[in-house]
Amino acid sequence: MDPLCHRDHAAHEPNWTLAAVQRPGQQQQLQMCVACVLETLGDQDISVCRKTLALSRLLERLLQDGGGPLVSLLAAGNLAAAWSLVHNLTGMLTVLQDVPALNLVVEVLTQLTCRLKSEDVARALLAMVEKQVTGPAGPKQSLPFIALLGKLIDALPPLAERLAHHQAPLLEQLVALLRYPDEAVQVAAFYACRGACGGGTGGVTLEERFPARLLRTMCAATLATLGGAPGTELQFNALGLLRQLLRVAPLVSELMRPLPDLAREPSLAHAANDEASLPLILKKLLHSGDDTLRVASVQCMCCVLAQRPESCVAAFLHADLPEFLFEALSSTNELLVWSIYCCLTHFIQHELFYSKCQSAYGIEPVLRSLQFLLKLVNVEAQKQGFSLLAEMLQRQPASIKLFPSWSTYCLCLSVVRDGVTAADRDVCSVAACALASFLRTCHLVAPVPYTELKELMDALLQMLREISPPSSHRMSAAHSVRSEGETKLSVPELCIIQGLQAFCSACRLVVKCSSEPLLRENRFAPPGGRGDLGSAKELEWALVGGCDSTCIPVAMRMYDACPSKPLALALFTCLDEQHQLCPSAMRYFSAKLASSGFIRATLEVKAAFCRGPRDDALNQACSRFLLRTCLSLGLLANEASPPPLPQAPLADGGEVVDALAHGLLDVAPTPRDCLLLLREPRADLTLRPAQLAAMAVLLTALAYADRLAREQEVSEALLNFLHHLGEGPPVMPASLHLALVRLALCLLALCQRGEPCLPAVTSVRWTSFASYVDNHANREGPEMMMAVIVMMAVIVRGHLRMPRDSWMLLRLPVGLIVVNSNTSRTMVLVYMQP
Repeated sequence: MDPLCHRDHAAHEPNWTLAAVQRPGQQQQLQMCVACVLETLGDQDISVCRKTLALSRLLERLLQDGGGPLVSLLAAGNLAAAWSLVHNLTGMLTVLQDVPALNLVVEVLTQLTCRLKSEDVARALLAMVEKQVTGPAGPKQSLPFIALLGKLIDALPPLAERLAHHQAPLLEQLVALLRYPDEAVQVAAFYACRGACGGGTGGVTLEERFPARLLRTMCAATLATLGGAPGTELQFNALGLLRQLLRVAPLVSELMRPLPDLAREPSLAHAANDEASLPLILKKLLHSGDDTLRVASVQCMCCVLAQRPESCVAAFLHADLPEFLFEALSSTNELLVWSIYCCLTHFIQHELFYSKCQSAYGIEPVLRSLQFLLKLVNVEAQKQGFSLLAEMLQRQPASIKLFPSWSTYCLCLSVVRDGVTAADRDVCSVAACALASFLRTCHLVAPVPYTELKELMDALLQMLREISPPSSHRMSAAHSVRSEGETKLSVPELCIIQGLQAFCSACRLVVKCSSEPLLRENRFAPPGGRGDLGSAKELEWALVGGCDSTCIPVAMRMYDACPSKPLALALFTCLDEQHQLCPSAMRYFSAKLASSGFIRATLEVKAAFCRGPRDDALNQACSRFLLRTCLSLGLLANEASPPPLPQAPLADGGEVVDALAHGLLDVAPTPRDCLLLLREPRADLTLRPAQLAAMAVLLTALAYADRLAREQEVSEALLNFLHHLGEGPPVMPASLHLALVRLALCLLALCQRGEPCLPAVTSVRWTSFASYVDNHANREGPEMMMAVIVMMAVIVRGHLRMPRDSWMLLRLPVGLIVVNSNTSRTMVLVYMQP
């Protein structure tokens, strides 16, 4: 027979019996008669043991599938059965002495109230709690009701609003019980107050909900309790209330006040003691052996630093809290380590943290803890750790050495390498961010471990190679997001962007090392270090090769799938760094890029993202790339370059280069716009830099088989440009004027390599050619020869109208060329040397 069957079970209707439930570990299925349970709980003659069994069965049914069948049965008939059960259970709270049974009653009442979803039941329970707690019964007799109140508010946060606004006497009594000299009562009171402060609906602050006097009393009582020697449960509940109070900025100031100021308050003087200083309390808890308390204390520090960082950092530093946090990083508790990372992230935002050399003391514990976490699968802790490391590396003042020894530097190198090669892409992205901050000259140690740095960059490049663009449906989603003006990037995009930024940092580091003799070559090896530490030159060539073989293909593949401005900026910044890194290889590097269609790709990026201000970062990066490419190919080309540009078309000094750089910022982003710019009839000097840039871009692209526009259209635009070049007052700098003519001639010559495409009817002003030839008639080289050939072709076809009775003599290494114009015709005479 079921021990829950009451003696009157036979008289109960069948609908009171719930179907059998398979209980784990039992073969027999049990039914439950709800009427028997109600009568068992209300019968004073039945033993506590049977009542405990009934409570256990009742709780199981409430927790199973939301208590559906049981709740429906109790809610029938205007909650008649539910009210009977609530009455029986609250009666048990006043008479039972068995603690496990009381805990079961509290849990059943809490679950029942949540499942019934009845405001009347919740209000009735609050009224019963208020009557018991504020009545003549002592706090010990009211302890179960205080525990019930805490559970109810925890399960139903809106009850906190009603408690604050409609049951002020109950709230006053709860706050008073925070100092009651019985630990069990204090545990329940702190738990209930924590729920009251943390509950409620959105939009209502703690200051609006509770009187300032009560909040100040809670602050003092919390500090006094934590400053004593309470048990673990009381400490934990007090820390829970402290966290809620620390959400209010004025209360943070109250809690951080010096103890003498706190003791001057008449109503709070009894709560102050010598141990109730918040920094010292948190320090003591952090040094305890209980990880739960340590986590709670660290989270309280985070709350303080988030609310009042400037005024509280000094107090925490004075109490040596960062040192204790660094020591606690040796824990194997992942939640504790993650919490410490979050707390230290607040500390490292302030200069005082570095002036006390806390970062130099704590860098090794941070690295050791990260090394441990990378063996686990806690991705959030790993991300937070690398984020902290990146901030420390970035914010560390250059005047204060971060790494105290060569071994610590190599440890950081190893940890970052492991992070970059982690399985999770989010971790890789944050680790790449830390790598970018790590590769700074101020962090270097002597001798520089170039071999390890090369291995680190190899790991980064391997990570980039393993990234694949998003699938088609994710790619369309990314495009839709960007079309709405948002800038959210996918994880693969972030990985590539952060990886490229780290790669750029490595390039800048090598450039600086190469310029300093002490860092360029390692003259000695550290004790216990590897014998071959490598050299800056080896790392330099590895970076150039890595950019060519990995960075550019990976970035372009991702850009083709998901075009984005941050990705384009990272790529062009990386390309710009290559010119600084290895200038001697840039002729071949630029030639390869130009022959791969990168000039066209750059213009497309400018057209997509650089329509705004000219000082935009991406516009500047694209313009720098075009400038360096044009200069590299023009200055370094010779007969071996496939095919060569005319030698040094822009090497007339800084004035021309400055004009070209200025013009590239404003250059039209499409080839059609470039041609329209050259056809501009106005003699506007402000257009000359942009026209110079347009011709430089067209010339470089055409020379390397990247045909941006048809040769016929380019030739027409150039002849139109030359026709109008001599108009207006001669206020243009001579070097710029000559550079414009030379570029126009070279580009015009390049357009004639195939079928001649000069238009049938046009005229070119003689002054442009004459000024060019007069100043450069004695120059040698392929540029001059090409210009003369073009000029002769133009003259012979009748497109150049020389002034009457004018002549020109060209002295070349191969002989003399005489151009004479009389009233009837123009003659070109060539005298070859024997």
